[in-house]
Amino acid sequence: MRAGIPYGPELSSAELATNTSSTDPDLERGLAFVSYQSQIDLGFRFIQRQWANNVNFAPGKTPQPGYDLIFGQNNGGPRWMSGADMSNPSWILNMFTEFVISRGGEYFFSPSITAIRDVISV
Repeated sequence: MRAGIPYGPELSSAELATNTSSTDPDLERGLAFVSYQSQIDLGFRFIQRQWANNVNFAPGKTPQPGYDLIFGQNNGGPRWMSGADMSNPSWILNMFTEFVISRGGEYFFSPSITAIRDVISV
C-alpha cells in the first residue's frame, strides 16, 4: 500500500505568468510519500535501484533503455533514455532537470495485526 500527500502552496500568479517555479524556500512544494511493504527488499528500494536507476532495465534491450526520467536518479548527473521515438529507437532523450528530488527517508517497523494480537498484547 502506498500514498502520496502533497504539501506546499498553490502556484503564485507570478509563477503562472512566467510558467516557472519560484526558488523561494517558502514556496517549496512536494509530495510526502508513504509506503507499507511486507518485504522491504522487494518493495520501493528494489524498484528504485533495480528499475528506475538501472540503465540496463529491461535486460537484453538494444540500445540500453536508460534511466526512468521521472524518478530515476544519477547522483545529480543528467539522465537519459532511449525508445522515446518509436520510428528511431536509438534516439536518446536527455533530461538535465530532476523532477523528483529526494529530501530523505526513513524505515519504520509496524508490527502485523497477528504480532499485536499474539505477542504485544499478552
